[in-house]
Amino acid sequence: MSQIEWVQDWNARIKSCTNCGLGKGCAVGGVGNIEAPLLIVGEAPGEDEVLQGVPFVGKSGKDLREIFCDVGLLPEMFFLTNSVQCRPTKMGFKNRLVNRAPTKAESLACFPHLVALLDEMKPTVVLAVGAKATEAVRSLAAPKGFQLVSITHPAARYRMSAAKSEIAYLEMIKGVKEAKYLSGIIQRPNSPGVM
Repeated sequence: MSQIEWVQDWNARIKSCTNCGLGKGCAVGGVGNIEAPLLIVGEAPGEDEVLQGVPFVGKSGKDLREIFCDVGLLPEMFFLTNSVQCRPTKMGFKNRLVNRAPTKAESLACFPHLVALLDEMKPTVVLAVGAKATEAVRSLAAPKGFQLVSITHPAARYRMSAAKSEIAYLEMIKGVKEAKYLSGIIQRPNSPGVM
């Protein structure tokens, strides 16, 4: 089976998964280069991701992709997914469904999908976006042999003061650069042989 076929099959298994109560029709698998040394794992898809069937396309995802662009991290350099592949929701204002953080049970239900991806991809580095994603992949770092880099979820910045949001943004850039360096995509500017 080719890498492309493996990703298609993995995404199909996610879309037909019934491991938790989140239900069908809200699943979003992953996209990108399965042969890349860098895996980027978010918390869960939001409404925009479900509508488009692609992770990291909502407001937070656009902010994150802007950081990737700023540091020269191109789409072919990584694979994107979430620790929970279905959209967790709750009833919000005016009886409208809104996003919520995934529960521990939902993370555990999706855990086999993440393990399968790690086994196939064998990334050098996993960049975890947000606390829930970090929690989901932390226990796998040693047994699966990857380095873990964690950054604040972009949505957390929306609830911060302007000063704290700017600090968080700079820390996110630093984390993405660190993941890029650790994965071997580029050498650090002060590495031997780099001018």
